[in-house]
Order: sequence, then structure tokens, then C-alpha cells
Amino acid sequence: SDYEELVLSSMTWDTDKNGSFPTKYKQLPQFSTTRAHSNYVDCVRWLGDLILSKSVTNQIVLWMPEDDYKRPKDDIRLIQDYNFPDADIWFIRFALDVSMERLAVGNRQGKVFVWEANSSPPNLIARLEHPNMRLPIRQTAFSYDGKTIVCCCEDGSIVRWDEEGN
Repeated sequence: SDYEELVLSSMTWDTDKNGSFPTKYKQLPQFSTTRAHSNYVDCVRWLGDLILSKSVTNQIVLWMPEDDYKRPKDDIRLIQDYNFPDADIWFIRFALDVSMERLAVGNRQGKVFVWEANSSPPNLIARLEHPNMRLPIRQTAFSYDGKTIVCCCEDGSIVRWDEEGN
């Protein structure tokens, strides 16, 4: 293919002699599907070679593109769902910690759910809530060491939770 030839020639390209290496553009995506969700997707992340994505159906879906040539080009393999209540509104973003071991998401009732990202079936390890938080949590984030979670709420507040012992 054209790409194989470009890759091979890039290994021996002399920019002093030939100038900059020619760029090859591809107009179409490698993969596209609507099979993981039937509504808006408001958040997507990599988990290794797998994809985590969330729509408005009270779940985060772990899946991968199907690479079996006998199946339709847009087919996917569903791995598992991380289910949680009251997340049937748009723009609730989830987070993975840096080590990709924990997954956190809020809901429209002000609760945060935390799972072990690599367990199957999903293992909910924490459900965080505060009596003053009753509005949607729009986004969560982990600290670099994964021991602190912050989230932003619809009313503009930012809430922080530290792992016990910190």
C-alpha cells in the first residue's frame, strides 16, 4: 500500500538532501460506529486498547472495535457496563486516574461513583456523597497519585474527596 511504502522510505529519508518528508493525509477515519450508544456520547477515554464511553443511559460502556473481517465494519465487541443511577442527562464527564486503575463519575443527584477500572465484573469501590450536594456533578478528576478526587457541580462548586488516611 501507499502507507507501507511511505513508512519504509521514511526510515532512510535524508532531509538535508531531499528536504522535508512528504506527509500523507487520510481523509476518512479508521473506524466509526453508532453501535455502542443510541444517543449523544458526551465522554470517551482509552483504557489500554479498549474504549470507555458514556451517553445518557446511566452507564459507561467498555468496548472495542470488532476486527473480524466477516463482521460489519462498524461492529463492536461489548466488554462490560459500569451502571449507575440518575445520569440520564447530557454532559456528565467521567475520569480515569493516571494509572488507569480507577474510574469515577458523578450523577444528577450529586453522588460520585468510583470503580476498579480493570475488574470484571465491575467492582464499585466507593459511593461518595455530601448532604449539601444535590445538583448534577458535571465532571470528575483524579489527582496524579489517584488518592484525591475533585468534581465540579452545576452550581459552580468544586468538591474534593481524599482517600482515607490522607
